[in-house]
This record gives sequence, structure tokens and C-alpha cells, in this order.
Amino acid sequence: MFARRSGGGRRGGGRCLDPSAVGHGLAGGERQRVARQRLALQRLGVNSIRDLLYYFPHRYDDFSHLKTTVELQYGQEVTLVATIHDAQLVPTRRGLKLIKVILADESGFVEATWFNQPYLLRSLTKGKRIVVSGRVGQFMGRLNFQSPEWEYWSEDLVHTGRLAPVYGVTEGLTVRTLRRIIKPIISDWAPRLSDCLPDTTRPVSYTHLRAHETVLDLVCRLLLEKKKNNTLQNNHRISHNIIQHDHTTYTKQATLPNHNS
Repeated sequence: MFARRSGGGRRGGGRCLDPSAVGHGLAGGERQRVARQRLALQRLGVNSIRDLLYYFPHRYDDFSHLKTTVELQYGQEVTLVATIHDAQLVPTRRGLKLIKVILADESGFVEATWFNQPYLLRSLTKGKRIVVSGRVGQFMGRLNFQSPEWEYWSEDLVHTGRLAPVYGVTEGLTVRTLRRIIKPIISDWAPRLSDCLPDTTRPVSYTHLRAHETVLDLVCRLLLEKKKNNTLQNNHRISHNIIQHDHTTYTKQATLPNHNS
């Protein structure tokens, strides 16, 4: 999808979306899919790797809390690693197609459902180990997941088990697709970007890297936020003291006798 831009370019932005380079070595259907994604990215103003690095999410879903089925509580945002015990398509009275999946781990079972996505049956097959993330709901007195994020279990999760970025999208481009595109770009290219912040606070400058930060990055970010909060509190205290001082001075001047009268 990315080709070398003639004449170089700014550091971290030397590769662009070149229409002539799209699809080399790909099958016809795959080539068309990549071309559609390229056009969709351009509608979002993304024409280079640098644009992708600075295409920030507008929020994050916190899926970093790993639970077992026995630990699930209504209303929590959690992540569950489980094996598919059963999966079936259940038609509803309203004509909707409901995918119902029974998930099992070492502590029990829980149900996950998706509406009007029958194609999921091809992927959510019995015996597959998957990760689901989302809010724990309830149906007929039983806890369940309703349209959760999901992916096959791996050591490098994209949509679940972490702070998952939520990006603005356009026609032909989903949040899941953007995550799959941007995550490896961040891993490969973000370290090459120059940064005006000191090394100890550098991870904080990449706002949407929060979803990919290490423990060290997290500590650095929290320390910087604490320092910022302390600075705001100190500024507020100084402003309050100045106002109080001015008020006291004005009061004293107003109560002084007028010797000219």
C-alpha cells in the first residue's frame, strides 16, 4: 500500500499512498480491497505513514481488565479469554439474524451474541480459542456479552485485552481495519520520529500510543500528568494569594483616615 515518495520528504513521512504501487503481487480480489482501503484513507486525509502516525483516536475503550467467567459482574468493561463451546444462528421474531456463541473457560460458561452478522459463523467455530472484550450485559437473568469486540487468541492482540483506540472512520473503512493498519505502523515508525520532549517523557507525546504503551511508558505518563496537575494547583494557589493580597490592600486603603478633609 505504501510506496517511496519521490524526492524524499520529512522524517517519518517518506512513504506515501501511491496508486500505481497498490496491489503488486496480490490476487485480484485482494488488490481491489487494498485499493478501496487506500481511497478511504485518502478521504480521511491520510496519504502517508506520517499522516497515519498523527491520525489520533477520539477515545479509548479500556479492555485491559482480564477476568474469568466466574468473576464477571454486570456493567463491567472486561476481557475474557475462552474457548468456543457452541455457536449457532438463531432467527428472531423480528426477522433479525442472531449469532449466539457459548464461551467456556476453566471457571464456567457465558454467552456472547451478535445481531445481523451471520458471516461470523464461518470464523466463530467450535473449539476456537478467542478473546472477547466489552461490557457485561444481562439477558433473562443471565450475564452475557452483547456485540463485543473479539479476535483469535494471540500474543499480539489488536482489538481486545488492552486500551483499544477508537478512530474516526469513513465508508469502506472500519475501526477494526484502522487498528490493524495503524498498530504495526506505530511499532515500526514511531521510534524514528523526533520529539521535542525529554527522553523521560517522550512516550507521552504520542497520544494514541497509549494503547500500545509499556509499563515504563505508563509510569512516565502518570508522572507527567501528576506534575501537570501539581503545576495547575500551584498556579491556582498563587492566583488566590494575589487576589487575597489585593483585597486586603484595598480594604486597608479604604479604612485609612483622609487627612486632607
